[in-house]
Amino acid sequence: MNDTIQKIIEAAYIKFMEKGYKATKTAEIAEAAEVNESTLFRNFKNKETLFQSSIEHNLRRVMSVDFDIMDYSGDLWTDLHRMIEVIFILSLELIPSYRLLVKISLVKKEILENIEKELADQKNIFCHYLQGMQSRNMIREADANIVIDFIYSRIFVDAFDYLIRKESSDDEGELENRVSHLTDIFSDLLRGESNERNH
Repeated sequence: MNDTIQKIIEAAYIKFMEKGYKATKTAEIAEAAEVNESTLFRNFKNKETLFQSSIEHNLRRVMSVDFDIMDYSGDLWTDLHRMIEVIFILSLELIPSYRLLVKISLVKKEILENIEKELADQKNIFCHYLQGMQSRNMIREADANIVIDFIYSRIFVDAFDYLIRKESSDDEGELENRVSHLTDIFSDLLRGESNERNH
């Protein structure tokens, strides 16, 4: 992908996010990308093609966040912290996109299927990790799928709250504080502890 196409795609995504599909004009996208509208149409057949490309490009970037179980240490708190951070950052990226993604008639079916597949793969890796920790008696017995669904839901809510409050807060350590706090909660939950932590 050349620089011009990337600039157009990134500008388009921001504009579609700000104004929605219908209200966004191609002239505005071209201006934001610092190109002529003719350059935009030379690279993209129409507004819908540009929309699909911008969504696909952004989601491919978002879903490429590292989530490799082979890199985990076996220390529950450290590994959970890493997984929660990945899920939190992923949520921060996906939450603003949902307004566009829910308009399924505009979004290619394959794009939505790719998101579902990537999230399912991520959850499976997390599930295998928890099952491995259970088999070594490092965490209490529980249905890993239910635990993971709960963790993802809680992180999503916290990420949403973080995005809302981010505008009024200049605390650079806020994201790390939230990830660490969630790690403490889920570490205690999985170990069956209520007050003391051993990490």
